Amino acid sequence: MAIVFRSISREEIKDANAKLVRANDKIGELQDQVDRLLLITESMWFVLKDKLQLDDAVLMDMMKRVDMQDGKVDGKATAKAQMCPNCNHPMSTRTGRCFYCGTQSTKASPF
Repeated sequence: MAIVFRSISREEIKDANAKLVRANDKIGELQDQVDRLLLITESMWFVLKDKLQLDDAVLMDMMKRVDMQDGKVDGKATAKAQMCPNCNHPMSTRTGRCFYCGTQSTKASPF
C-alpha cells in the first residue's frame, strides 16, 4: 500500500493558521469564563458558610449527593433527559425541546 502525499497550498496554510488563532482565542475566552465562575462559586460558598455557620464537610456531602443524581459518581452533574409530555420520547437536556415532535419543556429549573 503506497502512501501518497499532496502538497499544501499557501492558502490552505493561511486558512489553517487563521482557524488555529480563532480556536486559541476561544479557548482563552472559555478559560476566562471558567475562572470567573470559579470566583463566583467560591464567593457564594464563603457567604453561605458565614451566614449559615456551615463547614466544608456540608458542601462536600452535598456535592456527592448531587453527583449521584445521574446514577454515577464521576465529578459531573449530568442532567437526565425528561420525557416529552406530548409523545413520550426523550427531550434534549441542552435545549429543553423534544427530539421527535419539537415540544418545548415546561420544566422550570435554573439548571
